[in-house]
Amino acid sequence: MSSRFKHSLDLLKLFCSRDAILFAWCWFLVGYGISNLKKFYCKNESKNDILY
Repeated sequence: MSSRFKHSLDLLKLFCSRDAILFAWCWFLVGYGISNLKKFYCKNESKNDILY
């Protein structure tokens, strides 16, 4: 086995490790939550503009 191939396998194992998956999920959920909050906030802001 060539060292380069082995290195690729090690990287693959690293990316497929449970911690990496959890980390990715956390970032995904955080990003998703922030974008939803922004949408929600913008909707409420526009409603408030109509009231005043």
